[in-house]
Amino acid sequence: MRLLTPHVSKQNGATIVEYVLLLSLIAMIALAAQAQIGAKSSGTFYQLAKQLSKAQDDGGGGGGGGGGAEDGGHRKKRFNNDG
Repeated sequence: MRLLTPHVSKQNGATIVEYVLLLSLIAMIALAAQAQIGAKSSGTFYQLAKQLSKAQDDGGGGGGGGGGAEDGGHRKKRFNNDG
C-alpha cells in the first residue's frame, strides 16, 4: 500500500499544475478580450463626448429654468371669499 502513496501524490501535483495552466490560459484570453472591447468602447465614448461637446458649444439644450413662477414653482390655491 505504501508503494501507491507516492504515485498518488505525484498525480495530484500534476493535476494541480494542469489546472493552474488551464486557469492562466483562460485569464490570458479574458484579458485579451477585455483589451479589444475596451479599445472599441473607448472610441465610441470619445465620439459621444465629441458630439455632446459640439452640441453644448452650439447652444443646444439650455439650462432648464425654474418654471417661471415667482414662488419657486409652488402654486398656491386662492379662494374667492366674496360671497
